[in-house]
Amino acid sequence: KPVFFDDVNLDDPDLLFDEFPILKSMEAAKRYFAEAKDKRFILGVGSPEERYKLFHKFLGLGAMPYTLIASDSNIGSYDMHIDDGVVISTSCDISNSVKIWRGSFLNVKTVIGHDCTIGEFCSISPSVTIAGHIDIGRFTNIGTGAILYPKIKIGENVSIAAGSVVRKSVPDNVIVNGNPAKIIGKKKEFDIIHQI
Repeated sequence: KPVFFDDVNLDDPDLLFDEFPILKSMEAAKRYFAEAKDKRFILGVGSPEERYKLFHKFLGLGAMPYTLIASDSNIGSYDMHIDDGVVISTSCDISNSVKIWRGSFLNVKTVIGHDCTIGEFCSISPSVTIAGHIDIGRFTNIGTGAILYPKIKIGENVSIAAGSVVRKSVPDNVIVNGNPAKIIGKKKEFDIIHQI
């Protein structure tokens, strides 16, 4: 029977859908994983930084990341690599020669063309289209309905606003928005060494 972890909404009921227990602290998670026969975990949180932190906290408790691919998603069969702890939601369409690194989350109706790389702990919102030959850096967050043109590189720790059309490469640590997408702000560099 699955359990859920939520240490943010502490006033919510202790059961999800009146059936599934909710662990509300890391101490509760520690006790759970110490006793559980099945130590696998799946991350459903969207923020790349929060995904990274929880991933490593759960690893520290002896838990094992589980890759979940929805049965109705169409996944290529040639030259593919889908790493540990990746979640591919329903109705995704992923071509061949695609690499998706650990901890990334692809929400419903994501489309990824051939010869793409999705870095670690990326979060891709619903109905995003990523054309072929695109490299996306770690900790990048792509908003709902964004379109990325082929043969570009997206840096690390980038936020792409919902509905944006990205026609050219984007550097690290920026926020882009619009059609065509333009840099509208900078982000603080995500120092992964000090986050866990």
